[in-house]
Amino acid sequence: MKKEQISTQFYEVNPHTMIIFPKKSGSIVYSEIYEVDSHCTSKFTPFELIKTSCNFFGSSYEGRRRIEKLKL
Repeated sequence: MKKEQISTQFYEVNPHTMIIFPKKSGSIVYSEIYEVDSHCTSKFTPFELIKTSCNFFGSSYEGRRRIEKLKL
């Protein structure tokens, strides 16, 4: 598994994304992202990554939450 430096670019959640951990450094929260075969750190919070990825794929975070609640 290769480790990358903190990325200033936005990370797009994808089918290879396994988990996104919050990582705190002082008062700043980063995201530690693990994919099937790689690992990287993003300067964005996990919530920012998830919300922006929802928007990228034509949805909203709130819309996805509502749909998932209906599935229960």
